[in-house]
Amino acid sequence: MSTKGHSSITDSVRAEMTRQGLTQLQLAERMKVGQWWVSRRLNSDISASALLRFAEALDVPVTTFLPEPASSGRRRRRAA
Repeated sequence: MSTKGHSSITDSVRAEMTRQGLTQLQLAERMKVGQWWVSRRLNSDISASALLRFAEALDVPVTTFLPEPASSGRRRRRAA
């Protein structure tokens, strides 16, 4: 995963943690993992399975963490 993609995804996980008022330790306890596990995933490449675990622990859809697709800038033609 690219650094930019990784950054926006982990930033989204962190933002949701903040919104819910959770520290890494509190989230780790919910996930039944060590705080080091949460920290490592938030500071390096994050796998799809780890992202799913974060979504489940935070009770949000995994798509919450994914960047919005870029617009192609094209306009669709209306059917006549």
